[in-house]
Amino acid sequence: MIRSIIIAILLVCSVSFTAFAYPSQHHNRPSHNQHHNRHDRNDRFSVNITSSGRGYVSPKGHMTVRRGQTIHIAFRPVKGYFVRRVVINGRNAGRSHDYTLRNINRNYRVHVEFDRDHRGYHRPHHR
Repeated sequence: MIRSIIIAILLVCSVSFTAFAYPSQHHNRPSHNQHHNRHDRNDRFSVNITSSGRGYVSPKGHMTVRRGQTIHIAFRPVKGYFVRRVVINGRNAGRSHDYTLRNINRNYRVHVEFDRDHRGYHRPHHR
């Protein structure tokens, strides 16, 4: 009986020592926080909004946004100017006065071009 108890204790100690000396492969995996942080970096995107000519753009500049976020961009030319075009990632997106980037899942470059309106809005006033 004592011999059976000693053998059982030795087996338990042997298994415990083996687990301590040779950890399983699960310990080599990144922790949940490490995996989550790496995932977060891939879920952030750059949005750069610029303009040329005379007008207002809001928001403007560089920002970092999370995947799935939406940004509404408004453009307003000053008197005597108009929105010539809006260029998003190198492609012409037309001549609107606003644009919404929905469900963002990549980097964006937005450029708004304002140009002088030569249709008579800036003619000098005659008395």
